[in-house]
Amino acid sequence: MSKFAKVKLKNCATFINGMAFKPIDWDVKGLPIVRIQNLTGTNKNFNYYSKEYNPKFEINNGDLLISWSASLGIFIWNNDKAILNQHIFKVVFYKIEINKKYFYFCILDVLEEMSEKTHGSVMRHITKGDFDNIEIPLPSLKKQERIVGILDELIQSALQKAFNPLKDNTKKNYQLPQG
Repeated sequence: MSKFAKVKLKNCATFINGMAFKPIDWDVKGLPIVRIQNLTGTNKNFNYYSKEYNPKFEINNGDLLISWSASLGIFIWNNDKAILNQHIFKVVFYKIEINKKYFYFCILDVLEEMSEKTHGSVMRHITKGDFDNIEIPLPSLKKQERIVGILDELIQSALQKAFNPLKDNTKKNYQLPQG
């Protein structure tokens, strides 16, 4: 049981759902359209969009993305400017003081809870209401940063132990999953 106050996700940030594209909107040039399969690695091929769009759908390097339909997950966009497809939230922080990486770890921790709240038979998804009401612990910003530091050290240590026999031990090969 956490000794920290809890906060609902809806009070942490704004979650902007991506744009609904149809195949007729796709192009061979323009900005890449980021779909769930591009984030999960099941398909690295992008479709592109070359028309005008609302800037709220734009994503940039370092943005946090949460897939809430079909495949639940949290991702750090590690690429150039792109446009977000539907069924993925872009996380926009401005409501409270929260460390982005701490939030990332919290979402990883509640993915199972999210999964238990999914609906649908063909394309399982979590409703916005259920998503918004999931709670995460909210320690002070200083404690969040300390928690992130500890988790980063544990992850790096585990990766070094797991991959120590490999000749190519470059740090870039062992970073957190990114889209």
